Amino acid sequence: MRVAVIGLGYWGPNLVLNLAASPVTELVAVCDRDDARAKTVGAQSPSARQLTDAEAVFTADDVDAGCGRQQGRPATSQARLRELEET
Repeated sequence: MRVAVIGLGYWGPNLVLNLAASPVTELVAVCDRDDARAKTVGAQSPSARQLTDAEAVFTADDVDAGCGRQQGRPATSQARLRELEET
C-alpha cells in the first residue's frame, strides 16, 4: 500500500519511520505546512516526496492511504479528510 503522512509535528516523524520500515507499505510522500520540517523529516525517507500542501496528497494518483494525527489540525483540513473517508 502506498501511503503518505500528513502533519510532521510530534507524532509525524514516528509514523514516517514506521511506515518506511514496514514491508507492506511504501512511503510515497510526507507533508507539513512548514517546508523546513517537511525537508528535515522527509530526509529520513529520501524516496518520499516532501510536500507543504495537503491537497497535493489528497489528489495524488500514487497515494492509496494517508495518515496523520488530527488533533490541532485546522478545521478545513479535518473537513477535507472526512470528505475523503466518505468516498
